[in-house]
Amino acid sequence: MAQVKAITLLAVFLLGLEPGHAEVTSPRKLRVLTTLAPLYCFTVNVAGDAAHVTNLLPAGVGPHDYQFSRKDVEKIGTADLVVVNGLGLEDWLEKALASAGKQSKKIVVASTGIKESLFFSLGEGR
Repeated sequence: MAQVKAITLLAVFLLGLEPGHAEVTSPRKLRVLTTLAPLYCFTVNVAGDAAHVTNLLPAGVGPHDYQFSRKDVEKIGTADLVVVNGLGLEDWLEKALASAGKQSKKIVVASTGIKESLFFSLGEGR
């Protein structure tokens, strides 16, 4: 349910872009960065051609094993919007956002609205 809310928020954000200027100049596509593969799949399908979506974590690497590279900080720094899972899964992202100089970056938290107790009772939590 919360992922639906996050995707809806992303869709509203993307639809808020002004397509009327496309005839004069091609607008720059929104640069969206996701943290996990499932979020990437949702986001790229919602965004369609309106955004360039990339994923931060490489395939096969979990969020608890992830080690930042200089290139990752660049990805964060150039993103217009970051889509995260939340519920403490990306605690390491705060430091990376600060390193990229993007503390005020727009962030969509996919788990917004999910009660933490429900999440952990399903065996998905810490």
